[in-house]
Amino acid sequence: MRAKPQGGAAASVASAAVGGAASDWPDWCCASLLRMAGAELLLEMLSAAAQEGSLLLLADESLPLTAAAVGLAVLLAPFPWQGGFLPVLPQRMREELLQACNHSDTSL
Repeated sequence: MRAKPQGGAAASVASAAVGGAASDWPDWCCASLLRMAGAELLLEMLSAAAQEGSLLLLADESLPLTAAAVGLAVLLAPFPWQGGFLPVLPQRMREELLQACNHSDTSL
């Protein structure tokens, strides 16, 4: 029997949002993140997160974006995410955020 990863508050909020599929949600998010990003990019993102670096995830749709953000939080277990956690940012704030941040052109 394998232990389920614990994603802390991020996984709890996200699993409550899908209503009822709480036990499968973290696993699905991790699998989706690996499929979207690939192993090499996923390791780079985990490395940056573990070193308390800033991560900016961009996507055209909110579900893959939320899955990627929650998947990262789950994979960081047992360490909780210490920074701000905004998996989905309103569209009107996207341009302002992009202008304020230095970001990599790597996206999911």
